[in-house]
Amino acid sequence: MTTTFTIRPTVSEEALEGWIWTNDTTIQTNGFIIIKNPINKKSIKTFRRTIDNNFQAFYNDRPHTNDINIESGETYLILNEFYRNYLDIERTGQVRLEIKKANWWHILFKVHLAHPNPTVQFANRATIISIILGFLGLLLAIYSICLTFK
Repeated sequence: MTTTFTIRPTVSEEALEGWIWTNDTTIQTNGFIIIKNPINKKSIKTFRRTIDNNFQAFYNDRPHTNDINIESGETYLILNEFYRNYLDIERTGQVRLEIKKANWWHILFKVHLAHPNPTVQFANRATIISIILGFLGLLLAIYSICLTFK
């Protein structure tokens, strides 16, 4: 389902966080979601957090942010620069995006591969390489045992 979102940038403290803020009610739960730009077909897998009155007050008190008003009926999507650039959308304005809940496959394998924080990206890639090398080592050990008993 495509929804029109009013895009706003994150506050500086959340510039490298792997979540977005929204008041979109089409997905009822906080958790991992997929946001897709239907124009260029690019998508991100990220964690959804809900904009409430406390967040609105915090966000509006910050310098260099455009105010949000959750009572206005607008559907906001607060994204960091990494996600905006990846989806190829402007810093502010309105854009139509598709949003849906992520399944277990996306949560387990795809969410952290395109994380905004370079440290998390490096750690995830190192983990994947370690798992592959461990699996290869296990296969070689089994192969050598099989050769021993022939």
